[in-house]
Amino acid sequence: MKPLHVIMLLATLAVACSTGANQKTATADVQLAEGQKNKIDYSVAVADSAASPVPPPPEEEQVLNSGNAIPPAPFNRQIIRNAQIEMECADFKSFSAQLYGVVKSNGAWLDSEQETQSDYRRQNVMTIKVPVAKFDALMQAITSLKGDVREKKTNSEDVTNAIVDVQGRLEAKRQTRARYMELLKQANKMEDILQVQEQIDAITEEIESATFNIKNMQAQAAVSTIHLTYYQPIETPNGYNEPGVFTRMLDAVAKGGSGIVELSIVMLTLWPLWLVVGGLIFWIRKRRAATSVVKQSS
Repeated sequence: MKPLHVIMLLATLAVACSTGANQKTATADVQLAEGQKNKIDYSVAVADSAASPVPPPPEEEQVLNSGNAIPPAPFNRQIIRNAQIEMECADFKSFSAQLYGVVKSNGAWLDSEQETQSDYRRQNVMTIKVPVAKFDALMQAITSLKGDVREKKTNSEDVTNAIVDVQGRLEAKRQTRARYMELLKQANKMEDILQVQEQIDAITEEIESATFNIKNMQAQAAVSTIHLTYYQPIETPNGYNEPGVFTRMLDAVAKGGSGIVELSIVMLTLWPLWLVVGGLIFWIRKRRAATSVVKQSS
């Protein structure tokens, strides 16, 4: 055989072997891909869920025909508003009647109320709930009543961003749970089913917690709170009102001395108990002394 023919034969065999190897590799790759079809990849599902962007608000999805985005519509800010008022009045009953009237007329209600009276003042401490739209009107009505405003504090907390943030996280968690639900349908092994169900339960708890937080913040923003304290000083027979700090300190010292006297009386009334205790202590000491003498003699 000529050398040229030998070279051509060898080249043909090499090409045939290479083609056969490539076909085997391709066949193996296809079989591996088909074998992986029904396999659940939890890490990919979770990664896809975490990477999935939260759908933008409907306002941001609107687009003009020219291609320019429409500015988002005004968003109602969610603001929690609270106030604290302390007032002094000359006529407690009259002030109370007027106060209940303005509270009712502004659509508010009493959440709690505590009325007390001491030797120096008659006082009422109440918590008022009012719709946020009526907050300013009720504040103005209360401070305009016949009385002196001793203290007035208001504070506001904007929770809009917090609500939007929690809503975004909530939507992401819902998408993640939906992906796990699809994985649960594909799972065949009991181990896989239990593992996916555990993840679904954990995400469901997080969704419920986030939903509660959103509703709680929205409820606080919808209804404002006013802590109101009003009182009427009571004059003493000598014409003095509430005593000063020094007088109150002297009263405390006197009450402390009275307390010691009362305690001493109580202690004396328990003299039978002290006799029993004293006798028990004497018997224990005597027994210990006898035991010590026995040990030394032995």
